[in-house]
Amino acid sequence: MASDSTSSVTLSLSTRKTSGLVRQVSTMDTARYSITQIAIQFVFLITAAWVFYPGASMEWATVFVVLGSALVGIVYGLFGAVYARSGGEYVFISRAINPVVGFAASFSLTFWMAWSAGTNAAILSIFTLAPAVSALGLQVHSAGLTSAGTFIGSHTGLFTIGMVVMVLSTVGLIAGMRIYFRSQKWIFVIAGLSLAVTLVVLILGATHVLDFHSHLDSIAGAGSYNRVIAAAQHQGASLHPGLGFAPTINFGIWPAESLLFGLLAASFAGEVRNPARNQLFGIVGGMVISGIALVLIELLARIAIGGEFLRASSYLASTDPTKLPLPSAQLPLLISILGGSPVLTVIINLWFVLLELLLPAACIIYSSRCMLAWGIDGSAPISFGEVSERFRTPTVAIVISFVIGAVTLGLFVYTSLFTVLSALIAQSITFILVAIGGIVFPYRYRRLYEASPAKLTVAGRPLMAVAGVGGTAFLAFIIFRAFVDDHAGVNSKSGLITSAVVFIIGIVWFFAVRLIRKRQGVDLDLRMKEIPIE
Repeated sequence: MASDSTSSVTLSLSTRKTSGLVRQVSTMDTARYSITQIAIQFVFLITAAWVFYPGASMEWATVFVVLGSALVGIVYGLFGAVYARSGGEYVFISRAINPVVGFAASFSLTFWMAWSAGTNAAILSIFTLAPAVSALGLQVHSAGLTSAGTFIGSHTGLFTIGMVVMVLSTVGLIAGMRIYFRSQKWIFVIAGLSLAVTLVVLILGATHVLDFHSHLDSIAGAGSYNRVIAAAQHQGASLHPGLGFAPTINFGIWPAESLLFGLLAASFAGEVRNPARNQLFGIVGGMVISGIALVLIELLARIAIGGEFLRASSYLASTDPTKLPLPSAQLPLLISILGGSPVLTVIINLWFVLLELLLPAACIIYSSRCMLAWGIDGSAPISFGEVSERFRTPTVAIVISFVIGAVTLGLFVYTSLFTVLSALIAQSITFILVAIGGIVFPYRYRRLYEASPAKLTVAGRPLMAVAGVGGTAFLAFIIFRAFVDDHAGVNSKSGLITSAVVFIIGIVWFFAVRLIRKRQGVDLDLRMKEIPIE
C-alpha cells in the first residue's frame, strides 16, 4: 500500500519558519550552472585518454553518456519539482528511501564537491592557463612566455593561482547568488563567442583551409608531426585500431565524468523561480547542450588535428614526454597551433579558462546548499543553516566549503594521493541512489506524487520511475567501469579508502546527531519525513 507519510505536511508549509533564502534563479541560470558543472572544457581529458581505449569512438561514447545522464537528469528534475528545497540528493534520498542513507550519501557527495572546488582551482592552471601561455610562447618565440607557462604549471604556480581563485570565489558567493549568476551570464556570453571562434578554427582545419601539420612543423621544427607519430608507434601505441562497440561503451567513463555533474543544479532548488519547469528543463537542457558541444569538438578535433596525431601525442605525454616537441599534448594547445595566430590563441583559450574559472564557485554553491539543508533539518549544527540577513547566503556553510577546498588544493598539488577522477565512484553511488528513489517514490508516496508537478507518464507509467530504471542501469555500468578501469585512475587505493571512510563518517555522524537531538526533545526521523522549510 502506498504511504502518505509526507503528503500531509504540504498543507502546513506556509506556517513554518523560512530559511531566509530568496527565489531569484531563472531556468537559464540553472541551465548555465548545469553546463558549468558539466565542464565541457574537460574535453581535453577525453581526447587525452582516447588512445588508451583502442577501438573507441569519442563521439558515440559521448552520445551514449548524454542519453544515460539525461535519464538520471529527468529523475532529478522531477524530484526538484516535488521538493523545491535546498540540498538536492540529501532531500531526495532521505525522503524517498531512508534518512540514514540520505544523510550519508549527501555527506559523501558534499565532501567530494568541496574537495572538487580545490582540485578545479588547480586544474584551471594545469589544463587551461599553462597551455595557453605556452602556446603563445611557441608562436611568438618568447622564452619568457614559455617560462611563464612552465611556472603556472609548477607546484607554486598551481597553489598560488588556485588559492586566489578560491578566495575570490568565496567572497563573491558570500556577497550573493544574484552576483554569481549575473557574472555567470556575462562570462557565458564571452565564453560562447570564444567557443564559436574555436569551432570555426576546427572547421577550417577539418576542411584543410588551416593545416595543423604544417603549423606544428613551423614552430616545433620540420618533421615534428611525423616524428611524434613514429615515436608513439615505436613504443607500441595503437594508432589505427578501427572501431568497436565494447571499447566505445567502456570509454564512456570519461564523458560521464563531465556530463553527470549537470545533476548538481538540484542543490539550490529552493532558490529557483518556477521549480516545476526550472529543474527539469535546466538540468536536462544543460546536459543536451553540453553533449552537442562535446561531440562537435571531439569530431572536429579528430579530423582537423588528425586522429593519429591525437592518439600519438597523448600517448607520448603519458609515457615519454621527452619525445614530444611541445610543453604538453593538451587540446587547447593543439587547437592554438592549428589556428596559427597569437590573436587566435588568446581567443581560443578564453572559453577554456573562463568556464574553468567558474567551476570552483559552482562546487562551493553545491556543498554549501547541502550543509544549509542539514542545518535546517537539524542533522548538523544549526549554524550550518544560518543565512545572512544582509546577503541572503549561508555564509557559515560557504566558509566551511572554502576550508575543505583549500586543504584539498594543497593535497592535490603537493601529493599524489588523488587524481582528477578520484571522487567518481562515491559521487556516482549517490547519483544511483537518487535514480532508485525515483523508481519507488511514485508508488511509496502516491498522494504526494499525484499532487505534484512530477506527475508525468510515459506508456501509462510514471516518467520518474521509467527514467529511474534506465538511469539506474546506466549508473550501475559507470560504477562498475570505475572499479575495473585502471586507465581512469578512479580505483586508486587512496581514493577508494577515502570514499569509504567519508561515507562511514556520514553514517556515524547521523546516528550521533540523532541521539543528541533526541535528548533535546527533537525527533529527527519525524522531521526528515517532512518537506523541509525554505
